[in-house]
Amino acid sequence: MLSIHAPAKITSFGRSVWARAGGRARLWCGAAGAPPPARAWARRRPAPPLPLDHNYLLDGPYLIILVVDRSSADNYTCTVRNPWGEERASWELRVLAAPTKPQLRLSSAAPARLHLVWEKPNTGGSSLHGYLIEYTRSDDVKWQGSRLPADTRTHTLERLSCGSLYRVRLTAFNAVGSSPPSDELVVSTKGGPSKASPEKDLITTNSTCVRLNLLTWDSNGCPLTQFTVSVRSFEESSWTTQTVSPAAQPTVLCGLTVATWYHLKVIATSAAGTTLGNYYFSTLTESGDRIPAPAHFPPGSEDGEERATAVLAAAACGLLAALLLLAAFAYKRSPSTTCFRKGYEQSGISEEEDKSVEKRDNRRNCQQVYTSSPIKHPISKKEQQEMYEISPYATFSMSGGSTGPGAGGAEGGTLRTFGRAEPAPLQAAPPHHHLHHENAGTGDMGCCY
Repeated sequence: MLSIHAPAKITSFGRSVWARAGGRARLWCGAAGAPPPARAWARRRPAPPLPLDHNYLLDGPYLIILVVDRSSADNYTCTVRNPWGEERASWELRVLAAPTKPQLRLSSAAPARLHLVWEKPNTGGSSLHGYLIEYTRSDDVKWQGSRLPADTRTHTLERLSCGSLYRVRLTAFNAVGSSPPSDELVVSTKGGPSKASPEKDLITTNSTCVRLNLLTWDSNGCPLTQFTVSVRSFEESSWTTQTVSPAAQPTVLCGLTVATWYHLKVIATSAAGTTLGNYYFSTLTESGDRIPAPAHFPPGSEDGEERATAVLAAAACGLLAALLLLAAFAYKRSPSTTCFRKGYEQSGISEEEDKSVEKRDNRRNCQQVYTSSPIKHPISKKEQQEMYEISPYATFSMSGGSTGPGAGGAEGGTLRTFGRAEPAPLQAAPPHHHLHHENAGTGDMGCCY
């Protein structure tokens, strides 16, 4: 039997293979030899052996990459081997991906233009096909865009609103797809809302007319589109309003009342917004003299009047609440009110229920009973009898016998009160001469204080 021996040979040729990121790639390594050779795949970059990587599949003569990404780009080598020889070949896998995110920046700005620049991004292995630039006002949600050639590195956005804020983004694209949008660039065109004219530059009056030099209004870099002028006297409630073109000559309003103060409002409109100017002026007298200023000028607008009224009402309510709280506090701290309240609460308590000496003493204090010494608590019954009380309603009774040594009696005085009964009358005082009266007989002379 004739045996054939042939060294292992690769029948396919190594070459460059292009694969799209996210797709699948397949490399074919054909081999021949006797006996049939064995195959082994390897890649140049350090990585786990291909048979152990779940993203790679060995299927006969094929190496299949299940999901291609940027890291899959590499040189892959196929080696065939049998007892009589071996041979190897390499394939270069190139991954085609979408471009990377561009970096956008502002170069310069003008009242109606924005000049933008950027660098060429990573093309992802494929040539760029172009760019898409988009922009919108910051207060809008609708984007406007235009396509630019692949070799473009600058672009100017034209016919923009003056003094306005814009959002701009840039996207690059190739045969594989589009890059992520660049970071949004938030930029503003030059200019801003207009600035009101000073009163001395804007207003000139005579006895019946006012002249407004609107050319002195500062546009702040943004062309003005119109003025709205409103005027009324301090005594009027309705405004006289008219619209004035900014290109017109100074505006004259006539038919005003002689020697009267007026309120003037001027609203200037531009692409950057509106500006309100509030002014006060007076017409002259018939002889051309100025009139004195009023004591109070009206608020700048109806909103100001409403706010002023609301503030005054809130202040009045706060003052009223403070006064009520102060009155309640004073009423609560008043001693007479406390005594009245305690007397009212204790009017329904019987003598049998009121066993506490301390409570009785408190009631007597509320009834204006004054003692010659402080009351001590607790107090015994004997000490109660020895207490010397003076009632605000007291009667002094003066009694005495016949004058002279044979009278056998002495002048004396007894103090009696309505507070409570004394246990025994006081002893008569020693005899002495009365300074005002001497009574021949026995009698009572009373006086009340």
